[in-house]
Amino acid sequence: MSLTCDELRKAISSRDGQEIVRVLEPRVIAGETTEAESLLCGIVLLMPPIADYAAAARIFAKVIKGSRRLEAAVWDAYRFAVLMPVGSQSFEEVLKENKNSAIAAHMRSMVAAANSDLSLALEESRLSRSLRVFPFNAIYGLKNDFDLVIDEKIDLWRSINDLVVSKSAELDAAPLTVEGVLQSYWENLIVGTRVTSYLWDDYCKMFNDYYWLQY
Repeated sequence: MSLTCDELRKAISSRDGQEIVRVLEPRVIAGETTEAESLLCGIVLLMPPIADYAAAARIFAKVIKGSRRLEAAVWDAYRFAVLMPVGSQSFEEVLKENKNSAIAAHMRSMVAAANSDLSLALEESRLSRSLRVFPFNAIYGLKNDFDLVIDEKIDLWRSINDLVVSKSAELDAAPLTVEGVLQSYWENLIVGTRVTSYLWDDYCKMFNDYYWLQY
């Protein structure tokens, strides 16, 4: 049941999540995939119309034991914080280990918010931005950090404008490799450097005041 490059390439080219899972999941269970392939299977399992959060969590729990453990922890935290705030939080240990990671701090913030600990969520969000600003931790700050003064808000909005490299991600060319697909999901759902035009329009409406004040 070993996976051939051609099989996987065809599945990725199909842009059909169910086909990718059909090709990858049996191999993941059998331990025949790379960590990258396992991660891809777990992420696609999170996406509609599949939305098999439990199966995705089991895959991430395996990958967390390997060299890409931070990525797996981030995606499992995304599952918990954004999609299904129940079940295992085994990702927390890995996120806490990575004290100097802006991404890990941001995901700890998201998990804290999902657990209704808004004070901790804000603390972790501020830590994340102090380590490195990226679009989604900046958006969280604009939405939730009421201690920010107007100049700080304008600076965050400027950073968002600079860092979002695609404001119409639905029109971007589809990646054709495992690493390319992983990066695409990461940029779209974890850091926010590529967002759809619909989401970008929402941000512009939401932060319209800072949009005009930046000039």
